[in-house]
Amino acid sequence: MMTLSRCLRLICLYSCILAQFGVISSCARPQVKNLEKFQQAPYVVLVSIDGFRHDYASLHSSKELLDMQARGLAAKSLRPVFPSKTFPNHYSIITGRYAEDHGIVSNEFYDKANGESYSISDRHSVMDGKWYLGEPVWILAQKQGMSSASYYWVGSDAKIQGLSPNYYFSYDSKVENAKRVNQVLAWLQLPIEKRPHFITLYFSIVDSAGHDAGPNSQQVKNAIQAVDEEIARLRQGIKSFALPVNLIVVSDHGMQDIDADHVIRLPELVDQRPYLLSGQGSFAMLYASGEQEKKDIERAYVELKKIKHLNVWKKNEVPAHFHFKNSSRIGDLVLSPEAPYYMLTHSSKKIVHGGSHGFDPYKYKSMHGIFFAEGPNIKPSHLGTIDNIEIYPFICNILGLKTNQPDGSLLSKQILLPFVIPGKAQGLP
Repeated sequence: MMTLSRCLRLICLYSCILAQFGVISSCARPQVKNLEKFQQAPYVVLVSIDGFRHDYASLHSSKELLDMQARGLAAKSLRPVFPSKTFPNHYSIITGRYAEDHGIVSNEFYDKANGESYSISDRHSVMDGKWYLGEPVWILAQKQGMSSASYYWVGSDAKIQGLSPNYYFSYDSKVENAKRVNQVLAWLQLPIEKRPHFITLYFSIVDSAGHDAGPNSQQVKNAIQAVDEEIARLRQGIKSFALPVNLIVVSDHGMQDIDADHVIRLPELVDQRPYLLSGQGSFAMLYASGEQEKKDIERAYVELKKIKHLNVWKKNEVPAHFHFKNSSRIGDLVLSPEAPYYMLTHSSKKIVHGGSHGFDPYKYKSMHGIFFAEGPNIKPSHLGTIDNIEIYPFICNILGLKTNQPDGSLLSKQILLPFVIPGKAQGLP
């Protein structure tokens, strides 16, 4: 009988051959080889399970993640940046910066400096590198001579500073999760000079189930079990390789139950000129422009402040701990309802049910995600709540990449082995 290790190696070899000949579509050609000093460096595989709330592993019996929690480095919860939306937080994880610094201030927004809008539903803006500030790990790695790969991440299919990961795929939600895992394992079996040392992997089905049916639903449990099976295959594959691979599993945010009994109707004026409303639900921003801008902002501010269960801040009044002021992309007014209240425009016909996120992550634990890590360079330990901006320097320290951001974070102290170039090659030639 063929062993699991043998089977995985054959699968990886086959996938690798397909990728080399372009059978696996959308995979970019390598732009740079690993410098010799990095060919023996550790590896990091960073996995995001979108919308995986901090308590889901126990609530829905995620066998693999509970095992990682017990055996490796685990946080009680991972606190997202404000707002607790998908795009800002994935980009914060990969750059180590707050939204006001990296520029992706929400899933959709308007930039008063250039008069243009960004939206996750607009592929043109999503793939335009001008929107993405900061320096993702894959750019830092490439500049220093280390190869990287991405099977989806916010910004990975845009040219940021003119660069993309050495290997990447343009986002397609229809691609099966098993295929994504197979490709990650294949990347880890490329020749040593081309093998990516930093790899991202993304799963969306838990978030989708949470939005549709709510965090306590059978749909979410089913989605978690499906992802758990893929995490199991990924862990088994990694263990079968003679490589120093460190696995990190995170989520961008949690999930909150919402219902029709907790709806806030925004006044009609926000749908009219001279206002531009960006977002609704758990987070929104209001922009005004023109000769009467200051008066228009004040008028909307007074009207919105009358609404119960709704926090309304002028841009310069946003609480300092949100780090959400210093950007031309942040609205003149920032709207943040109390959970589980959900904002709708005056004319919206949306039926409110299921789950949502975007609420204040400092006030509502339901917005918190997960952080689990294991590998030869990671010291097993249990931590309290950590901020997701700490992940970036943690990864850079494992990989041996130089960064201008602080190295002395809480997470960086959990590295068991410092970066050293061994005298003898590790892994496959």
